[in-house]
Amino acid sequence: MTSSRQHLRDLFRWKVRVVQHNKNGEVQVEYQSPTPLHNPIRLLRDLHKRDGAMCLVALAAYTADAFDFHSVATQVEKLAWYYNSTYLYVSGCLAISMVTRYVGAAIMGLAGDRYGRKWPMIFSLWALGALQIGSIYCGSLYQFMAVRATIGLVIGGLYGNAMAMALENCPTHSRGLMSGILQAGYPLGYILAASASMGSGASLGRYYDMNTTESSLRIVFGCGSIFSFAVGAIRMLIGESYQFVEAKRQHRRRDSERTFWNDAIHMLRNESSIMLYSILLMTCFNYLGHTSQDNYTSFLRTSRDMDWDVALRGGITMMVGAVVGSVTLGYISQWIGRRRTVIGACIITAFMIPAYILPDREDALSVSGFFLQFFLQGAWGIVPVHLNELSHPSFRAFMPGFTIQIGALLAAPSSYAIIKTAHDHRSGNGRGYYKEARYGRPMGIAIAISLAAIVLLTALGPERRYRHFENALPAGCGDRTGNDEEGGHRDEKHNRHNRDDSRNRRDGRNRDDSRNRRNRDESRNRRDRDESRNRRDRDESRNRRDRDESRNRRDRDESRNRRDSDESRNRRDRDESRNRRERNGNDSGGRDEGRDLSNGHRSRDSSRSRNDRDQDNRRRQNFLRDSLNPPVRHMGATYLFKQILRGDNDNNHGRHNSRNLFDDDATEIQVLEPPIKI
Repeated sequence: MTSSRQHLRDLFRWKVRVVQHNKNGEVQVEYQSPTPLHNPIRLLRDLHKRDGAMCLVALAAYTADAFDFHSVATQVEKLAWYYNSTYLYVSGCLAISMVTRYVGAAIMGLAGDRYGRKWPMIFSLWALGALQIGSIYCGSLYQFMAVRATIGLVIGGLYGNAMAMALENCPTHSRGLMSGILQAGYPLGYILAASASMGSGASLGRYYDMNTTESSLRIVFGCGSIFSFAVGAIRMLIGESYQFVEAKRQHRRRDSERTFWNDAIHMLRNESSIMLYSILLMTCFNYLGHTSQDNYTSFLRTSRDMDWDVALRGGITMMVGAVVGSVTLGYISQWIGRRRTVIGACIITAFMIPAYILPDREDALSVSGFFLQFFLQGAWGIVPVHLNELSHPSFRAFMPGFTIQIGALLAAPSSYAIIKTAHDHRSGNGRGYYKEARYGRPMGIAIAISLAAIVLLTALGPERRYRHFENALPAGCGDRTGNDEEGGHRDEKHNRHNRDDSRNRRDGRNRDDSRNRRNRDESRNRRDRDESRNRRDRDESRNRRDRDESRNRRDRDESRNRRDSDESRNRRDRDESRNRRERNGNDSGGRDEGRDLSNGHRSRDSSRSRNDRDQDNRRRQNFLRDSLNPPVRHMGATYLFKQILRGDNDNNHGRHNSRNLFDDDATEIQVLEPPIKI
């Protein structure tokens, strides 16, 4: 185990001391530079949806726990009047619930490490809701104390299971921020309880009516019961942590309970020094929290003579600063370190104690309370992750929960001691028993002593930042070493005896991891090849479709051009034919030069010309028949017949008018002698 002197030297060294264990069980120490801060929004977005849901449920569960505690702390005066008792006896209800919590922390913590976080949390939340309903129907203060003691039993293990579940399901670099968010559930529970108390009747003048007081108490405890039942129901909808699911899938959970208890005994033997240190540190933290918060409302009511609603409003303002400080300093601790953050926050808190208790006005007290709780609860914001990093990796529900509840047990008399001291040193102004009590001085002294003890223990204690406990096997799986990648102290003698078994188990896990990684890589490569082939096929299909469309478009264009050219040629042919027909009509009907060129006249002229041509053809045929008769055989007639058949009107030897040859008015046929004599 590293000495306290080494821890003190590491406190002033910026690099982080990391202890690693190799496969042979040898311890190696190295110093690493801290990782820089990341954007908190990015850290939250890095969470998987299921892991984020687990963190939210853990926050809600711790808020339900804090709501139950502060539902009594914010109504001490109301409960004292309702049960016709004093402050001292009612404050005993707060102490008795803290006394019995360590029993529940031990039972539920071991159950969470053995069977998983889910069902122990559900049992604690539903039992808390049922007992809060029982608090409504208590007829006497002793019955109320019995119910509060039972509540301490059932919710003792809620803290350990909730914090372990949330931190083992978030990345290492976001644990500081997540720790601050989870610890903010405690002041958030105070805000909700104080708001419910104000909404149900905050004016002290209404408490003198028994019916009004009973109704107010029922409203506050009823709201807490509904809240607890709702969180338990939501937890049922979310699965178990993947460490337990993986162990069950690989059949690594032993059927015998003997293995689990042997591991637990081995843990207690080897981790006893760390557990003792954690108990002392948590005792000081619990003293600091309860002395500064539990009696603050009574301090404003009695020592500052404020109304009940004003006192609750001041307490709510104070706790808003606690919520902001817890998240902020938890986030910063991931970079500057857990111990440096705690020590710095405690030193600043010590300088703000006078401003916390000396002012008389509401605004001054609210501002000083906001900033003091900002740093005080900011130091508390490192506690969840710090305890989980110090604990045995396989018992992170038992060790943090048990040590913090033992610290709460030792700090249980803190509220009672403050009230007793305040009333023993009351002022002599004669204004009444409660209003003459002096809370400021004992609160300031108790806060200062607690801060000094926390600074001393933190400076001399260990820190195991960046410890990878999320890969540890659950308790009962046969791995007692609890080896992880970074941090942690080990029993070298035990490691020497179990080195071979541990190495074989690690080698088997490494082979399984390598095979799974290789299978994942092959599957990813196969998927990439399939996607590439599909993409190539889609590209080829698209290109083929584009080519087909281009070819079809070109064919359509060519067909359209061909059709246009055919139509143009046909139109030209029709025009030429019409022109030829018109020329022929003009030649055959020369005597009809004055005819009308309109469409109707052209049609009649064409019809007349056609009839004339038919008559001419018949006359030619008749002439041919007559010309072949025996009397007409000389060459002149033959020559004339050839000229007529040729249709020539002009020749080189003479001009003959065929129209005159067949004239209806002619009485005889004139036969001309040929120019050549035969």
